[in-house]
Amino acid sequence: MKNKQTKELLKLIQENPELPLVFMVDNELISDPYEYKYTFIECYSAEIETIWIYEGNYYMNEADIHEAVQDDFIDEEKYVDLSDEEFDKTVEKYIEEDVEHYKAIVITL
Repeated sequence: MKNKQTKELLKLIQENPELPLVFMVDNELISDPYEYKYTFIECYSAEIETIWIYEGNYYMNEADIHEAVQDDFIDEEKYVDLSDEEFDKTVEKYIEEDVEHYKAIVITL
């Protein structure tokens, strides 16, 4: 097989058959979602990532999900008097227990 990307993807799938495949597409690649056309993409990467789903948005970067939750919690009265350390622990606990997340084979286009 000549295509290195495909070889790597097949290896990930064979080693992790229980994980779903998730495709992440840069918004710039989708010019008009209502226009019926196809985009040919040869270059992609595939890795096992954690996906977090928070308020209808999908996050693959742990720092990004933390920032999103922190932004929502920062002005809530019940968190105002917490120290920075307590606030961070509260955010981490919320993400771990209340934010839907799962591991997946993520194909980034």
